Formats: sequence, structure tokens, C-alpha cells
Amino acid sequence: MKVAINRDSQVPIHDQLVQQIALHIAAGVLRPGERLPSIRDLARRLDVHPNTVSAVYKALEGYGVVTVRQGSGVRVLEPESRSAEAPSLVTAAERFVADARAAGHPDGEIARAFEGALRPDPIDRVIVVDPHPDFHPLYLHELGDRLRLPVQCLTLQQLAAVPARELAGAAIAASMYHLAATREAVGDERRVVVFQVGTGEEVLAQCRALPAGQTLALVSVSPTMLEMARELVSAMRGEDLLILEATPADPDQLRSVVRLADVVACDGPSTATVRALTSKPVATMELLPAASMRALEAQLPR
Repeated sequence: MKVAINRDSQVPIHDQLVQQIALHIAAGVLRPGERLPSIRDLARRLDVHPNTVSAVYKALEGYGVVTVRQGSGVRVLEPESRSAEAPSLVTAAERFVADARAAGHPDGEIARAFEGALRPDPIDRVIVVDPHPDFHPLYLHELGDRLRLPVQCLTLQQLAAVPARELAGAAIAASMYHLAATREAVGDERRVVVFQVGTGEEVLAQCRALPAGQTLALVSVSPTMLEMARELVSAMRGEDLLILEATPADPDQLRSVVRLADVVACDGPSTATVRALTSKPVATMELLPAASMRALEAQLPR
């Protein structure tokens, strides 16, 4: 696991580590079930107090993306993992039938439920779930015409409020970071597909190459994206880069920021606007790089 801290950054070390590890999980760099370094090992490697690493792991556990267990350490959550003591298929079916009968369902209704589970309704749309509403325009822009199906974005709270019958024709898509909460909200794992977000490595590589004292402009329609990008760059470069931020919603600020910057990094929806304002280098920050898009498409019906 590659993580680093910048002691000259205004971003607290705790937040630097939470942000980097969470991004590695969401991007699939850290796979489900993978073991993270022990508290002692990571603290020694980064030269920080073990309590700091312990607090980072507890925060990630609170977000539902890692499990912390005595004796087995800290591991990336495995939402689909099955116990070694899992019952046989026949036993599981018998238990289902017994529970359904005990709940008062007639055998015909139980049989229809089985048939529905074996032949789910066809998928007619994709619902992308992200708790940050300001991320939704980014997903809609990047998915655009790439998918053969209409795309909708919901928060977890909005998804939980949708009646189950209205989700019958939808495939629910979520990043690994929000997968467990999404499955809990949906209550039907068959409809949930997972995608991996980008790590922004190409943009970060350009930031690493910038000489000290230069100015980087971050442009996005999403305040959350701006905050995340700022924290990642600040953690990497500290105070030796001047970071400016702007949103296309404020044209005057955007023109000023782009004029002062040596390099501009912007999201997909802002790219055309930024390129129209400058001939300076422009890097695009993507939530769904090409590999993630292909993986998402492969999980949808043809």
C-alpha cells in the first residue's frame, strides 16, 4: 500500500491518510479482503505515532470500508464474502421456504418468488449512487452516451426512499467505497454492480513535476471534488505550490484563476469551458477512467 504524508501541508496527517487509503479502496488498488499494514508497521514506516494510525483505521471502519478484527488485523471489507460454514444450496432453499411459510406466504407465492429470483426483470436504466449530490453531474457527464441505458444519480437517502417496485428495472451502480451501504439500502444484491473510481494519478503526476512556486488551478462543478483534489495535492506538495480554485458557476473568478495559473486541472464538465479560456496545459480529472468504464459496461446486460 503506497501512502505518504507531507508534514508541511496544512491538511492534518490523519486526514491525509484517510483520504489516500479511502481512494485506494474506491479505485480497487486495495482489493476486498486485502490486509492493510499493521498499526505498528505503518506507524514505523511513516514515522508517526501508532495512535494516529489507529485513529485512521477506526475512521475507515466507521465508513464501512474496512474491518478491524483481533488476530486478523485490518482488511478491506468483503461485501460478497461467504462464511466457510455457509449452508448448502438445498439447505438454504429449505430454510427460505420454511421462513416464508412461517410468515404466512402460500406455496404458490413462494414459487413465484423463486422464479422471479431466477429470471429478474430486464434492466432498463442505471442508477449511480453517491452520497455527494455535487458529484452527480460528474457521473452524468462521464457516462453520457457511453452506456446504452438512461442514467440517473441518487444519494443513499434518496435511494432508500424509492419503493422496491420502482427499482425493478434498474441496475444500481456504486463505488467500492459505498457498496456496502448501497446494498443495504437496496436490499437486493442482484441489482447492484460495482465500479472503481480513478485515482487521479495522471493529474497528480503532473503536479509532482511542477517546479516549486508555480500555481495550480483546480476547476470543478463539484465543491467536494475541489476539496478532495486540494487535499491530495496539498498532502503531496505542501506549501511549495500555490493552489487556486474556481467553479464555472462564477465566470469572473474562473477567468481570473485560469489567467494566474501555470497549469489547470479540471473535471469533465468544465474542460471545454477552460480550454476556451486558455492555451495553458489543462489536465482532466476523471471519476471513471476508461478501464472502469469498460468494467461497468461489462456488468450490464447486452
